[in-house]
Amino acid sequence: MTYLRNKRIIVFFAAVFLFLIFEGTISLNWAFSKIFYVFFKEREEINVALETNLLYKRIKDLELKLQEKESKDKTIPANVVFGGGYLFSDSIFLDKGSKDGVEKGDFVVYKSFAVLAEIDEVFSGYSRALPFSRFGEKTALRSGSTKNVLFEAEGSGGGKILAYLPQNSGVSAGDGVYLAKSSQFLVGLVETNEKKESRDFEEISIILPFSLRSVAEVDIVKNNVKTQ
Repeated sequence: MTYLRNKRIIVFFAAVFLFLIFEGTISLNWAFSKIFYVFFKEREEINVALETNLLYKRIKDLELKLQEKESKDKTIPANVVFGGGYLFSDSIFLDKGSKDGVEKGDFVVYKSFAVLAEIDEVFSGYSRALPFSRFGEKTALRSGSTKNVLFEAEGSGGGKILAYLPQNSGVSAGDGVYLAKSSQFLVGLVETNEKKESRDFEEISIILPFSLRSVAEVDIVKNNVKTQ
């Protein structure tokens, strides 16, 4: 801006100088018309440059938002390299890690509809996931005809999950069970609902819709409601 201001001052004095030298040949109006031409031409160039910079910034912002959305929606295919439904191996190791975009808290999805585990540890080239049926693993779930019954369940190993609900909870055998925080993901099915006559609760047994030992290929899906 200092350069442009100095340039206009030079042009102004040059126009006055020309007018004084060639007085009678050129008019004062002509000299000043040159000044205004240079001034407004430079101002127009500045405005164009500013608008161009703003346009580039908006494009960059849109690109960043698109990259963020793609990252959130990203699905990463992975192979199970070790895992199963046995008590001593109730973890799932996958051949994708941080270099592939895997993060702790991501979901492991089977056949595009059932979520079986959550990523617990991430390394450069592989990651470890803990199944929701893992012994002692606690997970917030939901069930019922409208997915409105929220409860905490605990894995009992071997592909089974147990929960204790108040009697007449509205959860029945055969109902789907979903993650409480991401209800689009099916965790399992209610196998039995045993009412305890002497107590005010019912025991819910949940089974996975598949055997963990049969799982070979999965998708790692971004968990967009992670808690820090």
